[in-house]
Amino acid sequence: MARPFDTPDAEAGQRGRLFGRKRTAALNEVEKLLAECAELREVSAEDVAQAAAKHGVTLDRKYRGACRDLYRRLLKRCLDDHELTEHERADLAHLKHILGLQSEDITAVHEQTARSVYGKAVEKVLEDHQVDPDEAEFLRCLRGELELPEGVADSLYETEERRARHRYFSKTITTDSTLLASHVATLELTGRSTEGVEAAVSSALEEACRAVPELGSAEISQVRVKIRDGSVAEWEVDLKARIDRGDAED
Repeated sequence: MARPFDTPDAEAGQRGRLFGRKRTAALNEVEKLLAECAELREVSAEDVAQAAAKHGVTLDRKYRGACRDLYRRLLKRCLDDHELTEHERADLAHLKHILGLQSEDITAVHEQTARSVYGKAVEKVLEDHQVDPDEAEFLRCLRGELELPEGVADSLYETEERRARHRYFSKTITTDSTLLASHVATLELTGRSTEGVEAAVSSALEEACRAVPELGSAEISQVRVKIRDGSVAEWEVDLKARIDRGDAED
């Protein structure tokens, strides 16, 4: 339980600039209490109040943001494996109680964290620009675990899909000034195969067609081969694949 509440020196320094020395010392004392306990539920609201009182402060509304941050950090750690166990839910409920957080605080933290966790999961799934049945089921279960409304989850998915597409464009779009000045966006692709030129072309286009379904044509700009023991061991092709620029920027 300690790890979510370990405070790096840099974070403590930032906290000091934001809150002042006395308030920072109180927050660090509370965090130390949480970090050193064997079980979070061993810490009572009175323990937290006494830790803050050592520095002459009480955890009133001025500390709500800092307390929300402690709760958020525990929630994110609990969601590292993309699920909340009953034990973790109980810990979160206890932390809410001992920090004096309100339901509206928890709702805001859960929504923000759920969006972040789901967005990162979708980003990971879309690295290859396709979603297989197992990945689709994983995202469905994660959405339920996070209690994300379907509309919110769909919006996050569409956002990450656009980002994946744009990342792909940033890696492959041509830097040729003549082509950029035309009305056609061109992707520069490379494919390799031990089975021949056609297979190398297919290899080059496989990911491109998933990332950019609007690809309309491609031409081979260069063919190279690797030779071993006097025979062709591998074909490598460079392609220029073209799409309409309007589609590319959607």
